[in-house]
Amino acid sequence: MFSEALADSDKDLKHCASDPWICGWLAYVYGIAGRPAQARPALEELERLDRTQYVHPDSLVAAYIALGHTDDAFRYLEKAYAERSNVLTSLRIDQVFDPLRGDPRFHDLLLAVHLAE
Repeated sequence: MFSEALADSDKDLKHCASDPWICGWLAYVYGIAGRPAQARPALEELERLDRTQYVHPDSLVAAYIALGHTDDAFRYLEKAYAERSNVLTSLRIDQVFDPLRGDPRFHDLLLAVHLAE
């Protein structure tokens, strides 16, 4: 249902500067839809906001994953771990994290949050 999600996302683009969550969502949706040219402006705005105010790490993690920026995704997962973010409770089940599952750093994170088998 990418077309429906993208239609709604296009409406949200104007709110991106006032809401980091919307920026992260837009970057994620466009990224997984294979539209990186549309995802980049939302990610850039999210990164700009992160330099000037608090942005919850999970917004950045999802955006980076969708765009294939694995090292950046892990950097923000480490930040989420340091902040004891509840996003880490879904590491084993949330398909957002599927692209990271083969990386040894993901297994290390599962161990750190006591979710490894």
